[in-house]
Amino acid sequence: MKTYLTVWFSSEGGEPSVVAQKLQSLGFKPVKGQYDHVYDWKKDATLDDVLQLLNHVHQTLKGLNVLYKIETIWHIEAVFYLRAYRLDALVCSDSDRTTKRQNNFTS
Repeated sequence: MKTYLTVWFSSEGGEPSVVAQKLQSLGFKPVKGQYDHVYDWKKDATLDDVLQLLNHVHQTLKGLNVLYKIETIWHIEAVFYLRAYRLDALVCSDSDRTTKRQNNFTS
């Protein structure tokens, strides 16, 4: 389980390096790509755990004049598995229909 954080800076706000240091003190790690920081829970956290972390982020970034977006993803492996399973099911269904159509033409 991971919590991702994206930060938007203002030229009137805190320096990016200061914001990054404050987030690292909460356990976030800077990353490259779609998100700016990630918090790895190392376990399944409860909704209350996530809300508590969000409260800490809010208090830590208060006064720095930054905007942020947080996204927490639970059981990402299960989501990918379900999507892959559904895709396989659709492919099987389409091929079964194709086979049935071909059999109807041959009989």
